[in-house]
Amino acid sequence: MKIFKKTQSFLGRLLGYSMEPETSEFQPEMWKHFCHVEETIISVKVGQKCNWCDAKEKTESVYQGLFYAYPIKKYMRWPEYMEYHYWEDKKSS
Repeated sequence: MKIFKKTQSFLGRLLGYSMEPETSEFQPEMWKHFCHVEETIISVKVGQKCNWCDAKEKTESVYQGLFYAYPIKKYMRWPEYMEYHYWEDKKSS
């Protein structure tokens, strides 16, 4: 049963459908955002701003929930949604 749970958890994270909280007891609380300077999703410690683009947690906390990304027809969290559209715009230009 333990192996089944680990496999289920791994596949869930791989497909982006994990039901487990993303934080670990070994890591401090983190918030994620898409950094345009680094062109990737960055995790930043709660209460601090991004070292690269000075984004603040308050800005990202407004966009909670899932966002529908087209043309891949998939629901994504805000940082992943921003990253997807950033690279779509890069490809089209």
